[in-house]
Amino acid sequence: LLAIALVLGIVGIVVGALYAGFLGYLVGTMFLGRRLFGDKVAHRPLLAIGAGVLLIAVLKGAAEVIGALSFFAFHPVGMAFGFAAWLLTFIVASAGLGSMVNARFGKGTGGGYSFSAGMGNQWGKTPPPPPPPAPPAHSGPAVTPPPDGSSDAP
Repeated sequence: LLAIALVLGIVGIVVGALYAGFLGYLVGTMFLGRRLFGDKVAHRPLLAIGAGVLLIAVLKGAAEVIGALSFFAFHPVGMAFGFAAWLLTFIVASAGLGSMVNARFGKGTGGGYSFSAGMGNQWGKTPPPPPPPAPPAHSGPAVTPPPDGSSDAP
């Protein structure tokens, strides 16, 4: 019975790690899509995810085509594209997973970045700075200096 529980626990850990990696990949590709298209996909997370996945797929497809059509001259270029696609996938997935962990265990509002779809300007343009504070209102009548420049008031 203990062996069955151990096996189920290991299976659960593996499935959880795969699930976390997949969600990290989705969050990372959403980041990549928002970096590519900015305000066009700011409030459309599925379109941003699709754009990020498409970029990685195009890079991998270019590696396959260059590797298949070339003999010895461009084969290293195809290998470089394939390595770049793999590296971009790893970076995007780990950055997305880090974003999710930071959103979950961040320090309250403003302490961490949220990966929710409603945060349109998080990865696009930065919001404008707040306006400067209004000057304090004076109490009493406004005093104008005398025309001769003296500071002595009657």
